[in-house]
Amino acid sequence: METNIDAQKFMVSIKGDGVTIEKTVPEDVARQLITLIMGGAALYEPVSRRETLVSTNGTDGSSHPPRPGGRRTSLREFLEETQATRNPDKITAIAEYLVRHEEVELFTRDEIKGRYRSAGEAPPANFPRDFAWAVRNGWIAEDSKSSGSYYVTSKGRAAVENKFSDEVKKATAQASGRRRSRKAAGAAPAENDPE
Repeated sequence: METNIDAQKFMVSIKGDGVTIEKTVPEDVARQLITLIMGGAALYEPVSRRETLVSTNGTDGSSHPPRPGGRRTSLREFLEETQATRNPDKITAIAEYLVRHEEVELFTRDEIKGRYRSAGEAPPANFPRDFAWAVRNGWIAEDSKSSGSYYVTSKGRAAVENKFSDEVKKATAQASGRRRSRKAAGAAPAENDPE
């Protein structure tokens, strides 16, 4: 049985010391903010289940069964299990971790970047480029109803489940750095090259 719940939207406003932010957020994000402001659990703790997923194991409504013995999986363990090595792989794996283990459906770039520390890693030096690379790969997409919020696509889930196989890496390779012109490299121009 699949249940589709219409999520309520809440207006959040933060003002102070030269900063003014007003944004409409989903109910679960508003709940997390309220919990955090009131001194509750950390921002990344799940507050409520946003949707009921189609159950594949018939027990808890989750499409991803818990680890044997009901043990929790750390983000570090998840990155190792998924064999995420390149930056867009790690970004997608972190996003999928949030979906599977913290019941988060939508996330922001900053939420992904902030999770590197909990995985014991430094964020990529050029995080915006690498995040855009994950989007270009079709692994992550921006939610059309919530600007600045993203979700993991079915293609992204498949890449994670296939442990970023060699075929996936080859198909999603990014062109290597800047190319030097022939003049800059000291090579003679070809017949058809303008001087």
